[in-house]
Amino acid sequence: MGKQMKQRIIGAVILILLAIIFLPMMLTPKQLAQTDELKREINQPKLETFVIENPNKVRDVKEVGEYQRQLVEQVVTEVDQPIVDDVVSPVPVVDDEAEARLKEKQHLREIERQQKKLEEKQPVLDEQGLPVAWSVQVASFSSKTNAAAITDKLKASEFHAYIKQGSYNNKPIWRVFIGPMSNKAAAMSETKRLAETHRLSGLVVRFVP
Repeated sequence: MGKQMKQRIIGAVILILLAIIFLPMMLTPKQLAQTDELKREINQPKLETFVIENPNKVRDVKEVGEYQRQLVEQVVTEVDQPIVDDVVSPVPVVDDEAEARLKEKQHLREIERQQKKLEEKQPVLDEQGLPVAWSVQVASFSSKTNAAAITDKLKASEFHAYIKQGSYNNKPIWRVFIGPMSNKAAAMSETKRLAETHRLSGLVVRFVP
C-alpha cells in the first residue's frame, strides 16, 4: 500500500471522529428531540389494544369513602355495647323445715352448755348441807418434811397441792392432796395428769374440810 493511501485512510478516520464529536453540537434541540423520539419508537414494542364490552360501573370515590365511614361506625358501635352474660346463676333452694330443725338443734346444744356451766359453778350439797367436793390423795408420810417436799414438787408442776395432818395407829401422819375440786371428773383428770408427770397413783376421795 502506498504512502498516499495510508494518509487518506488516516484522514478519513480523523474526519469520522470529528463528525461524531461535533455533530451533536451542530444539531438544534428540536432535531435532538426528534432523534430521541425516533429511538423510543424503535425500542417501544407494539401493544395490542382491545375493547371491554359492557364494563361494570365503578363506584364513585365519594360513595366508597361514605361506605367505609359507615362500616367503621358500625364496628365501633358493636364494640361499645356492653357484654351481657346470658348465664343465669342458680338460685339456692332453701328447705325451711331443715333450716328450722338445724336452728332447734343449735338452740338445744346452747341450753345444755349453759346448764353444764351452771352445774359446775354451783356446788352439790350433801345431806348435811355441805358442798360436795373432791380431792386427789397423792401419798401419806410419817415425816412432815417429806410431805412438804413432795407438795413443793407438785406445786412447781402447777398442781393445787396441800398437806393435811391425820393419825394412824395412834401415830401422826401427813397426807398430801390435790384439790379440792367441785367436779369429780376434774379430779379424775388430775389423777391422770399426776401419773403422766410424776408417775404417782392418785386416789379420788371426798374432800373433808
